[in-house]
Amino acid sequence: MDRYFTTEKLFDLLGEREIACTGTVMKNKLPKCDFICDKDFSRLPRGTSEMFVSQDLEKVSVAVVKWNDNKPVYLMSSKEGKTPMDECRRCARDRKIYLMCRGPIL
Repeated sequence: MDRYFTTEKLFDLLGEREIACTGTVMKNKLPKCDFICDKDFSRLPRGTSEMFVSQDLEKVSVAVVKWNDNKPVYLMSSKEGKTPMDECRRCARDRKIYLMCRGPIL
């Protein structure tokens, strides 16, 4: 799903119908998560990720992943978590080379 439509409420509604979904999410629509602040996280190497899983008994469990690319990217999924990871090719414009880093499979 697109980040504009991805919300926790949508995941709950789709979970009631037993539909798994994955999508990027806007930072202001994230459920409560204890992630490292963006300033400190952006100093970590590209491809670094961390995950938070909400497991409410009456709701579907949702994994929220924060992945470091040029800036932090937030993903929500009711199917996958931080894994599986795969190699991805990213451009380092300051050094004018391509780097290989690990990233989540979407």
